[in-house]
Amino acid sequence: MNDRPLADGHEALLKTALKLGANDPLPPEIIKNYWEVVTTMRRLGENVGTKDLAWIVLRAGASTPPTPLTFLDVVSRGGVKPNGRILARFRNDWEFGRFKRVRGKKVIATLDATAHTERELSPTEVRLPLREELVAIGE
Repeated sequence: MNDRPLADGHEALLKTALKLGANDPLPPEIIKNYWEVVTTMRRLGENVGTKDLAWIVLRAGASTPPTPLTFLDVVSRGGVKPNGRILARFRNDWEFGRFKRVRGKKVIATLDATAHTERELSPTEVRLPLREELVAIGE
């Protein structure tokens, strides 16, 4: 492995691609791939660009997984309709309920366990139930 420091701009871009902090070290596989690409590009008389850095990350198999969808993303994409079944965390338990609407960044829902009173919930406390969970309650 090459112990020379990477170009500052390249190191920062690689850390961004890997979602690493500024003080986090780059994985050895990334550094190895970086120097192989730099050497090859210099031999060809070319500079290493952003696309080359992306390929270094992909070649090492270190690409980051896509960010999971939030409940608000699911609603905005039509994944849940008004009166659709949801599970919501209420008093430290997951309770079944029905989605009503979104107000600002809050989810408005009625919960089965609270006499169908509308509740304003954080989107992080709401999710769609799994098929097995719906079968378990007879839906």
